[in-house]
Amino acid sequence: MSDDPTLPPRSDTVPAGDSDATQPPTAVLPPSAVLLRPGTPPLPLHLGRYRLDAQLGQGGMGAVYRAFDNQLGRTVALKVPFLSGPSADAIRARFLREAQSAAVLSHPNVCPVHDLGEIDGVPYLTMAFVQGQPLSKKLDPKRPMPADEAAALVRKVALALEHAHARGVIHRDLKPANVMIDDRGEPVVMDFGLARRADAALALTQEGELMGTPAYMPPEQVAGDVQAMGPLSDVYSLGVMLYEMTCGRPPFSGDLLSLVSQITSDPPPPPSRFRPGLDPRIDTICLKALAKRPADRFASMAAFAKELEPLTVLTVLPVSLAPSGEGRLTLRVIGTPFAYRPAPMQTVISLGRQKRRPGEPPEAGNDVVLRVPGNDALSGRISRRHLEIRRTATGGHEVIDRSKAGTLLNGRPLTRDVAAPLSGGDRIVVAGVLALEVELEGRPAGRAVAGEVAVPQAGNRVMLEASLGDLMTME
Repeated sequence: MSDDPTLPPRSDTVPAGDSDATQPPTAVLPPSAVLLRPGTPPLPLHLGRYRLDAQLGQGGMGAVYRAFDNQLGRTVALKVPFLSGPSADAIRARFLREAQSAAVLSHPNVCPVHDLGEIDGVPYLTMAFVQGQPLSKKLDPKRPMPADEAAALVRKVALALEHAHARGVIHRDLKPANVMIDDRGEPVVMDFGLARRADAALALTQEGELMGTPAYMPPEQVAGDVQAMGPLSDVYSLGVMLYEMTCGRPPFSGDLLSLVSQITSDPPPPPSRFRPGLDPRIDTICLKALAKRPADRFASMAAFAKELEPLTVLTVLPVSLAPSGEGRLTLRVIGTPFAYRPAPMQTVISLGRQKRRPGEPPEAGNDVVLRVPGNDALSGRISRRHLEIRRTATGGHEVIDRSKAGTLLNGRPLTRDVAAPLSGGDRIVVAGVLALEVELEGRPAGRAVAGEVAVPQAGNRVMLEASLGDLMTME
């Protein structure tokens, strides 16, 4: 979420789902008296069916709270605008636009909107509560991210924005503070408060008005040229993020007037100037994304993501899944060029038919989603959570069957809920539907592929999708 409209959730908040905890008395003042203006109201406070338990952040245009939905029994992030002074109508209109923009999106790396309404004169918006930290908190100017890790993360953000652009939504405030890294290491794009619907009849940002965070804004946005702002404006902002992630600083810095002058007139220095030895492909990608003219940038977020793919093949697993002296775990789909590679900081791999949405806990879905379209009998053999592969305390790996139909390890059925050790070369058969081979030899990964992939297995077309980690092709 933005530093301007709101701040992102903090990782040190009380864990979700604490509805049974003993609560102090509810505030006596009506919600409209304490929520629609800056400040920290006495909490907890009830707003209709929501109990506001903690303020997660506050900006110039509103505040975000961790709230409990008493009707659905879940923790959410609840956003309220500040409606005071002469700008109240404009803020209300932007607030409504944010909800409408985000509501049309459904992507694993975009924070979903749950509800929009008004209670006792207080407009509110509820979203998934994403436990984690904003990317901005993870960036260290003295320790830039490895190029391959940054490329893998930015690629996922690019594909999320491609989804938004295909539905006519332009973010216009893309920056590290608006990308949450959840507790499984996945990026989640937040805060569409400045988003613009490409088909909107009324542009709420007026010509010449500067809205956004200047360091991440493209020249056309700095100039307030509303008509020139489009999907390629987001491409520029994501290019700034990749630049900062890989060399420790944005391409331009200084006070507002200096920034405006540099963004509109000065060519950006290559990021390798600030980080000698950086992969030259990062220079090429960043400088193309940061072109002054939109037409000289990547033609789409999909094109941006595709250019990053070759860099992601270098991504290595962290210590949690690739300890010193051992090979890195890969699950190869037998008889196909495809494989699954876990994400950074991932210590558990789950496989099953249930898909996970942003903000849902790890047990609500799977890292690898498996289904067999057109074959209900085979699809029914795959359990919602079929199996897990876990990192052990001693540095090895183990597989645990959670299913009804069963899992085979090297031809023998696993005992349900009992861990079995894994070694390189082991073969796992999932419900008689999918055959996997465990690799621990540090085999070079291939190219990451987006979305679902179809793999032939025993005469059937099996669909695989990674909600965490990557599906790779070894071709």
